[in-house]
Amino acid sequence: MGVKAAKDKGKRRGEGDSEGTHGRLFGGIKEMWVIKKEHFAVKERLSNKKILECLLAKPEPLTQIELTLKNKLMMEMSNDLGQTQ
Repeated sequence: MGVKAAKDKGKRRGEGDSEGTHGRLFGGIKEMWVIKKEHFAVKERLSNKKILECLLAKPEPLTQIELTLKNKLMMEMSNDLGQTQ
């Protein structure tokens, strides 16, 4: 078989893909994206929790920015707890 015939055979094989194959591929990508979004949300909550723990453990008086951040994080955590229950 010549080079041109081999290339043509490869092209024809790619054209034979059904819509189902593309649908499964797209479905897999969508599922992966949902898992990634959940993963990022968990990482963000964990990061916020660590920041809040540091602010709560700080012995000296908090600055206005730290106090605002602490209150914001506490509100977010309480909202998250209310949604899960």
